[in-house]
Amino acid sequence: MRAGDNGGRRRDSFLLLGLGELMDLIKIYECFCDRTRLRILHLLTQSPLCVCHFQEILDEPQVKISKHLAYLRERGLVQT
Repeated sequence: MRAGDNGGRRRDSFLLLGLGELMDLIKIYECFCDRTRLRILHLLTQSPLCVCHFQEILDEPQVKISKHLAYLRERGLVQT
């Protein structure tokens, strides 16, 4: 046997995800691809906030904040 050879067995183990689980994971990662959504999620780790608080803190219009919150809610990352 060579150094580092484990007799043909792999040390690595992989978790196999079903297609549904993989799609859910992709939806979650998509939430992290936007700066405003990341900022909203970060703020929510501190305390619950309403749209008016996000508007003030992020200096963004109500419509933009509401759309991002709806996006996060549809993916199960925030609750009303």
